Parts: sequence; C-alpha cells; structure tokens
Amino acid sequence: MARIYSVLVVFALVLLVSNIGLGWWVGDWNGLVQEQQAVRQRVVKLKKSVSIEKYQLRALEQSSLSPQKLAEARQTLQRLEKELQQQQRKQDEVLKRFLPMQGWQTVHFLLGVLAALVTVLVNSVSVTYFIGTTRWCREVVEEYGLDPVSFEQSRALKRSTYPWALGGVLVMLGIIVLGAAADPGASGTSATHWVTPHFMGALLGTAAIAWAFWVQIGTVGKNFEIIQEILSQVNTIRRQQNLDISEEAS
Repeated sequence: MARIYSVLVVFALVLLVSNIGLGWWVGDWNGLVQEQQAVRQRVVKLKKSVSIEKYQLRALEQSSLSPQKLAEARQTLQRLEKELQQQQRKQDEVLKRFLPMQGWQTVHFLLGVLAALVTVLVNSVSVTYFIGTTRWCREVVEEYGLDPVSFEQSRALKRSTYPWALGGVLVMLGIIVLGAAADPGASGTSATHWVTPHFMGALLGTAAIAWAFWVQIGTVGKNFEIIQEILSQVNTIRRQQNLDISEEAS
C-alpha cells in the first residue's frame, strides 16, 4: 500500500508542478486581456464617432453653411476614419496574440482542476485507508487476544495523519480561491492584483502539500509494518492450532 500511495503522490505533485510551470510560461494573461478589452472599446467608440460625424456631414452638405465649415467637417471625418483603421489593425494584432494564449490559459485552468481533484483524492485515500485498517487491527487483536499495543499504535498513526490530510485539502482549496481571484473573467480588472498572490500561493501551497504527502507516506508505511506484525502473530497462533494461515502482504 505504501508503494501504491507513493505513486499516487508523485502523480499529484507532477500535476501541481506542471501547472505552475504552465502558468509561468503562459505569461501576462491578465495584461493581454486588459489590452484586448481597451482596444475593443476604442474601436467601438471610434465607430460611433465616425457614424455621428457622417450624419453631421450630410446635414452640413444639405445646409447653406460656408464651405470652410464643410471642409473642416470632412477633415474631422477623415481623421476619425484613419484612427479607426489604425485601431482595427491593432485589434487584429492583439487578437493574433490573444487567441493562442487563451487556448493555453484554458489548458492551465483544466490542468489545475485535474490537479486539485487528484490532490484531494490522494489525501482522501490515506484517510480511507486508516479508517479501514485501524478497524481491522482492533477486530483482529480482540479476536485473537493479541497485545493491544499494535492497535493503539495504528490508532495513533491514524490520528496523526488526519490533520495533515485535511491540511493538504485546505491548502489546495486556498490555491483554487486565489486562482479564481486572479481570473480576469471572474474578477474583472481587480484580477491583476491577485496574479502574484496566486503564483506565490501555488508555490508555497505545493510545497506544503508535498510535505503533507511525505508525512502521510511515512504513517502509511508504519501502519503497514504494524499490519504485517499482526499478521505474523496471527499466523503463529493458527499454525499452533493447525489452521490455514494468511499470506503476508508484500
């Protein structure tokens, strides 16, 4: 069980570290989102200005105002149309950078969800493992009249494991909350202020989760040794009574 649990731990940590690296590699997603939104707003504003100026120019052409004012209105319209073309070209350039980064940001989000689920699952596995094995130890010790010290040791390991497992889950939830706060789609313009806390929280949180996993690997391993010792004592008793014996777990 200790080896299986170690493999699960490595898988969870690989997902967490990989997602941190991906988030760093993606770059300033929030800045690009703000730039894209700002360019889009300018384009929309200029389109409205051009439409208004065209309407006013038609009105001037139908009126008896001086040619000078008409020429000024045409110059204003040309200037606005030129600015609109420039902003539209800039919008196209931003969009070329925006779409690929948006795809990688989606991968970052989905990988984060997977890493969170696996992390919670691995912590839950250790809790479930101790619930089952501690009860097994108690029943076997009582059934065969063994020294209750083994059961007490298993129960102590269970009690010492639970805070670490719960802590790992809570830290993962904290990283998720910071990630949501740093998402411009959820937090708007305030998301920029949460990018650094999210990154630092992910680094420190992953280190804390790794330490919690390390503690749980140790307690699972020690509990496995206790189970092996109980099985050894049970097999000795069953041999003396000419009964079938249980094979020791490898």
